[in-house]
Amino acid sequence: QPSGMSAWSYFVTVLPATAVEQAVGPVCFTGEHEAELVVALGSRLEVFCLHQERKKGLQLLCTCPVNGRVTVLHAVRHPGSGRDLLVLCTEKLQVLVLAYDALTNRPSVLATGTLSDAIARFADQPVVSACSTHDKLVAVSVHEGMLCLIDLSKATRLETGSTEMIDLQGQGCISTRNHVEPQLIDLAFLHTAIAGKTFLATLHECQGSLRTLSLHSFSFGSNPSMSSKGSSIEIVIRVEANRFAPLPTGGLLAVGNQKVYHFDHALQVAGKAVGGPENAVALLRLDEAGSRWVLGGACGDLYVSHFRAASRAVISVQCIGFAAPARSLAALSCDCIFVGSREGDSELLRLQPVERNAPATAVSAAGRPRCRLAQSFVVEQSWANLGPIKDFFVRDLQGQLQTEIVTCSGQGRHGSLRFVQIGIALEEVGSIAGFGGVIGMWPLGERFILLSFPFCTRVLCLSSKKCMQSDDLFLEEVTVNDLAATEETIFCSQCECNRSDTMRARTHDSCRFGFQVTRSGVTAVSMHGPNIESVARWSPSLNIGPVQVAAALEGFAGAGAIPAGALVASAAGHVCALQLTECCGGGRRSDRLFELVEIGSWELPGEPSCLISEGIFFAAGLWTKELCLSRVTPSTSDDRTSLLPAAEKLPRDTVPRSLAFARMAGDLHLFVGLADGCTLSYLVDESTGALQGHWKVQLGSKPVRLLTLPAGEMPVGQHGRDR
Repeated sequence: QPSGMSAWSYFVTVLPATAVEQAVGPVCFTGEHEAELVVALGSRLEVFCLHQERKKGLQLLCTCPVNGRVTVLHAVRHPGSGRDLLVLCTEKLQVLVLAYDALTNRPSVLATGTLSDAIARFADQPVVSACSTHDKLVAVSVHEGMLCLIDLSKATRLETGSTEMIDLQGQGCISTRNHVEPQLIDLAFLHTAIAGKTFLATLHECQGSLRTLSLHSFSFGSNPSMSSKGSSIEIVIRVEANRFAPLPTGGLLAVGNQKVYHFDHALQVAGKAVGGPENAVALLRLDEAGSRWVLGGACGDLYVSHFRAASRAVISVQCIGFAAPARSLAALSCDCIFVGSREGDSELLRLQPVERNAPATAVSAAGRPRCRLAQSFVVEQSWANLGPIKDFFVRDLQGQLQTEIVTCSGQGRHGSLRFVQIGIALEEVGSIAGFGGVIGMWPLGERFILLSFPFCTRVLCLSSKKCMQSDDLFLEEVTVNDLAATEETIFCSQCECNRSDTMRARTHDSCRFGFQVTRSGVTAVSMHGPNIESVARWSPSLNIGPVQVAAALEGFAGAGAIPAGALVASAAGHVCALQLTECCGGGRRSDRLFELVEIGSWELPGEPSCLISEGIFFAAGLWTKELCLSRVTPSTSDDRTSLLPAAEKLPRDTVPRSLAFARMAGDLHLFVGLADGCTLSYLVDESTGALQGHWKVQLGSKPVRLLTLPAGEMPVGQHGRDR
């Protein structure tokens, strides 16, 4: 292990964050849908939209990792723009402004900044924020006795669509304001602006059930710092509430302690209703007029409140049932809401008409939760949430070669046991007995499986038969005359290629070829439909000797050549590169249409134990506990044999048993599976062909076999071992 590296290494993320931190909607972030939903899950953003068939719920549009856990998420839109910008803040107080990039289908960063202060002390409470979409102003409370204000109206380059990164501090967009009220609970910008002033309402903790509701006014003018001279406290009152939201008609709607209040511009009580949650955690407006609201309680109780402004506001509250405790509520339509939760499963709800006799609270007169409460909504979609995890343990599943994590998740009435399996889930689609002693297995075409035994090779065919109106898959053994069935198969590979005009005239429609490698040589077959037909054969000369190891050779296509072949090596260390090529002439059906041509050969400094190729490179592991890497360059001279560069000694005193190439983040890596259960990783310098550095991980104590599986845009190494 290189000096300076930690003895512990990150291995794998079993399950990404599932607890919802923030959610905002409806927004138009991608510009393709009018009602989109943006959800912050730990350090990840996901953008959804309603599926065209509304019964199918939400459809994921894009996802984006964030460097830090998201604590603040808001959407703003510049006048005349058809898309919203996302403003978010992480727990490390980093501020990001994101816009959607249609070319990469991911959010891109337009502006950055920080809310950190070298003098201020962090507030010992959750982060509270508010956004004024009209003024493009965001207020965040992260420090004790201070408010951080982000004024995006000063970042004029955001409106011009400039691709240059914007520094919010340099543009004077971030400022602070001192306030002396203790323990801020909630804050919101009012929709009413009088005499050029913007009003901000704040709610602070007090003794008992009463809390302080303050109304601040900001006069921007030419004062870019937004200091205390440009703001003032207008009104201070005491209320029985713990959450409030601004009304489009002016004033506030405050909820808490099983009461709903309507405050006018002067923070005077203009209406009141008894009902609602004991401890409100989220409020959601369902329409533009602000006449329908959804109220979320800490216990997961949900309410619908109807508001009608008059000389004396009329407010009604009805309980519609229980869902997961809401961390954030977002509306996608007038009857479709998203409940994002940190303590339970997040859900997409479809609201239904509320019964006339629905109670105003979820608690009876005796103070107990109502058991027989009819739900006035339907859960259309849910997302499993593993957190918060109170306790967990790990156990091995007997006979399944998998590990399972059992977690005690959630809290209160939403507590549950969750079972998370680590590994690749397998489903048996067919089985057949009587194949003991198999030493190798490879796919051949879409239906065939080639099995290697010590002295023979057998072929299975995956077929389907209809029984009781269902398609059942089953395996049956078949005989393929064109394969070497009386020998042990060392290696097998297959490839597909584009057909040339000559191949269209002389071969079947399919251009899928396979290569079977045995100790006596290589057989190339053509696979078309249910048939396998031999097209070429190569046998090693006496000075080469029997084949010992082999690998697939792809990426070379000379004149009349198929861009695939085989790389074989003998026990004497002689390596040959074989390529399938079309024969010249051959007008009769009995003539060979293809031949395996030796395009290059090399001499290894020892006996090979494993072999692999990738593009222009091939690597060989030796029984002398060494590793060789070279380029596969077709030779043009008569003498095709060349010596390889000096072998590199492995850092561990063990034999390499398997090799695999994988390209990750644009770089080529070579993975080496050793006989003692360890896996090494090297970085390949493609300009010089040298191996740089190494990284290791211990997977067990038995020999490791490596495969490369394509997963999206990045290959993934699959490790297999005999334990």
